[in-house]
Amino acid sequence: MRRVLLLLGLLAGTAQAADVDTLLSALKKSLVAEARGTAVVEVAFPPSKNPVRQARLLPRLGAVPALIRRNFTVTLEGQEVLAGRTALRYSLVARNTQAAPWTIWVDSVWNVPLAYQEQRQEGTLARRAAFLTVNAAPARLKTPLSVRVPDPALKKRCWRPCRD
Repeated sequence: MRRVLLLLGLLAGTAQAADVDTLLSALKKSLVAEARGTAVVEVAFPPSKNPVRQARLLPRLGAVPALIRRNFTVTLEGQEVLAGRTALRYSLVARNTQAAPWTIWVDSVWNVPLAYQEQRQEGTLARRAAFLTVNAAPARLKTPLSVRVPDPALKKRCWRPCRD
């Protein structure tokens, strides 16, 4: 019985590692290609008269892969149809209980984000960006974007020991 539980624990850890790797590959690809079409962007903070607007692409997430790997548990939650395309839905739960949970939808064929949302701790929506429709193929960026590297000075100012 103990062996079975140990095997299940190892398999669960392997699945989560594969989930984060798959999500990070999509975020990496979004540095050179992106979906375009009609998107809706909703920002619930600060409160405004009209928190919803339309755009032709999603606002940038600005995710740093090493920080996602270190600070979030990433789980593939399943598939959904989004903007007429099959998308994989990833749940990102922060290891810090004070941080917000995120959900990111990635096109299963193009491997680029089609939507994302951030929720507050109590579960209400903080922001969401999602495509309503997409063009026939993702657009290649003429100038690849770069991943922000965290400021090294932040490591020196951590309130607890920082790990790489």
